[in-house]
Amino acid sequence: PLCRWAFSEAGRTLAKHLLAVSPDAHPSLLECNGGLPVVCVGSVWNSWDLLKPGFVDQLDSADRGRCLTEASLIHLNTSVASGATYLAAKTHGFHFPRDHSDTFKVFFQYQRKEKD
Repeated sequence: PLCRWAFSEAGRTLAKHLLAVSPDAHPSLLECNGGLPVVCVGSVWNSWDLLKPGFVDQLDSADRGRCLTEASLIHLNTSVASGATYLAAKTHGFHFPRDHSDTFKVFFQYQRKEKD
């Protein structure tokens, strides 16, 4: 029980961070299919099943004024170096065709429930 509580609290903390930065997200990111895309890196996400209850509860209980209505948590399937390569090429006037369909995997989608 203590370990589950600790992971739940960690999930709450992650959600609080997301709530803190989401108001500054570019509007086009908030309008993405699936909501705000959140790239999740690191081994802490291997414990998602334990983090999830606190994470979702924190997002659901956020004040309407600073709530996040939709977000997708994603894992990258490619190295960040591939993105850096595209940016460097673009900076130097080279435009490579890009297919982002296989560069990430959504492992959780959050959608805020309407309160009665």
